[in-house]
Amino acid sequence: MKALIFILLFPAALAAQRNPSADVAVQNTFNVMSYGAKGNGIADDTQAFQNAFDAANAANGKVIIPSPAQFYRLTNTINVVPVTGNQVWIHVEAWGRAGSIRYHGVSNKPVFRIIGLKGAVWTGVNVAIGNGLTNVQCFDIDTTPEAESTSFVTFKDCYLDLGNQPNNDGFRLGHNSGGGADISNYQWENCTVFGTRKSGQIAYHIEGSNTLSQTWMGGFVAFCDRAYSNKSGTGAKDGRGNGSVYFFGMGCSQNNIDYDINFEQTYLISGGRYEAGGSFLETGVGSYHAAITVENLQINDYKSDHLFDINTAATLVISNCRMNKQSSSFTDLVRVSAQSGAGSVIIDGGGTRAVNIINKEKGRWKAYTRGLGKFSDANGVFIGSYYPDLNGQ
Repeated sequence: MKALIFILLFPAALAAQRNPSADVAVQNTFNVMSYGAKGNGIADDTQAFQNAFDAANAANGKVIIPSPAQFYRLTNTINVVPVTGNQVWIHVEAWGRAGSIRYHGVSNKPVFRIIGLKGAVWTGVNVAIGNGLTNVQCFDIDTTPEAESTSFVTFKDCYLDLGNQPNNDGFRLGHNSGGGADISNYQWENCTVFGTRKSGQIAYHIEGSNTLSQTWMGGFVAFCDRAYSNKSGTGAKDGRGNGSVYFFGMGCSQNNIDYDINFEQTYLISGGRYEAGGSFLETGVGSYHAAITVENLQINDYKSDHLFDINTAATLVISNCRMNKQSSSFTDLVRVSAQSGAGSVIIDGGGTRAVNIINKEKGRWKAYTRGLGKFSDANGVFIGSYYPDLNGQ
């Protein structure tokens, strides 16, 4: 009899040994539906979301957002801010189609307001801004001196829709804190942002001077005014956000400008396909020195008469990129103006179709090219010749 009891109990005992923390994991997981969220597209799910996030915040736990029957309807900001101690430790795991969380509140508010978040992974959080709303941020990420830094956070497989009005952001970093504390080591993996090409629609908007070491892995931005910008908007504490950003394998389509650079530090854009935008990269006018590297990209069918517009004392390196204008040749591949300063442009390999490679409008510039191919003429016919090499002229 004792042997039989042991045999009957053994599988349960073995399961407990395999997953000794199963009960703890359940206790630290907070499902928005357990707090009353309906996800039917009609009920207001705001309070249920806030209650689930507050509970997870108090327990340093994880919020679960199941796939809704229709969509979760939010009418006010979800605050993810410190309630005990000085930081927030919350993971989020969500499922559902694009637009599974829809904001139908008022203008001039964020959907998620995040302060002091640390060491977190947010997966599959899909947010859409309702039509007719302006100056809304899907994620407004900031910090305070009391909350200290917000850092080491990863967003994965998120899908954002910026609605049909101007000045809406996907991710905004450092709007209020400025340089008060670091917002650093954020990473985006395979995230997508769509806009409607309205002015001020920015997928990734960096506004604080202590926003450092941000990394993008894959992902896609389309139909936005800017894919990335560190020029601060109205009301920001700093006039511009920091650099030190790294893009690997991102894709862009139909943006007015892909990269809008307005501060010093380093910028690396490596790998990926970009198509049918207005222009690829522009810098603000100033005397700051940005070190910009663009490498191994496919840049197709752009509409501006120039692809790069550098208006500061920068170093620009373009390596092994294929670059062409829609249906014709660029007037200038690179247009530079150092504002009475000095800069350098290095183009190494790749191909393009342009009348002028580097137009030095103003300032003291060093220009170098090597092995840059003219892959077709204005009619799209392959030539196979090379632009003349420049050696420090």
